[in-house]
Amino acid sequence: MLGTLLRPFLKKHGQKNFLLALLEEINSNLERYYVIDQRQFITMDFEMGVWEEARHFSGAQFPGEILDYAAALEDFNRVFADCQAFEVTYSASIDNKTLETAKVLHAKKEALEEKFRSLQPRIMAAQQALRVMMEKRF
Repeated sequence: MLGTLLRPFLKKHGQKNFLLALLEEINSNLERYYVIDQRQFITMDFEMGVWEEARHFSGAQFPGEILDYAAALEDFNRVFADCQAFEVTYSASIDNKTLETAKVLHAKKEALEEKFRSLQPRIMAAQQALRVMMEKRF
């Protein structure tokens, strides 16, 4: 009897803590954006650990802004990893430093920069949408 009465309470508060963790991750990613922007050099990807769990969280239906944010950051992280891997290969040997591979590396870095520039409004929109979502639920 007591378990059935507590289950909705625990589910609600567990979900609230989970959504707070997601909001913290979004806030952290916005801070990362500003650090990268200030340095004018992309040296890190964005955190997606809580989102990876949130994607499979059964009790949450996320607004489009959050889904757009997640897709954009996943895409950025994928391109970042690809760019980093290519740069390691490029730098590994003098034989890899040709005009053709330099052009490829430059194109990869330009694509990464373009993706980066589109992130700020998406992060901020996701932040606001999650706050609204939490206000409605809790």
